[in-house]
Amino acid sequence: MIFVYGTLQNSQVYELVTKASFDDDFISQATLENYKCVYVKDEEFPGLIKDKDSSVDGVLLNPSEQTIKLLSVYEGEEYDLITVEVQALEKKESAQTFVYKDLTLLTQNLWDYKEWIQKIDLSAYLKRVENLLLTGDW
Repeated sequence: MIFVYGTLQNSQVYELVTKASFDDDFISQATLENYKCVYVKDEEFPGLIKDKDSSVDGVLLNPSEQTIKLLSVYEGEEYDLITVEVQALEKKESAQTFVYKDLTLLTQNLWDYKEWIQKIDLSAYLKRVENLLLTGDW
């Protein structure tokens, strides 16, 4: 299982990146305790910072190994895949999640999916993702 907390919560982004069905991979909403979700400096996407007084809402998915490989390509070398424990379906579940490696590039500005989806031009973002997947460059 994998816990996503950023742009991959969007089914269109997820499906563009993975060519897999978001609905088929979806398990439930989930919460990661003791972390907060913040902006990466000069970017529109987030990373996680450990914070014992915070929690991060996201989505728990059950992707195939091939899908996880594609997610890793999308996240890039800037992220590591680690194992965490999330609260989902009224119980704790072990899941993997992507964490940003260079903590010095993480701001203290909270990143919120609902705010992000309201303020971005999703079609333009999807074109950027498609370009990233084709060229490896934003």
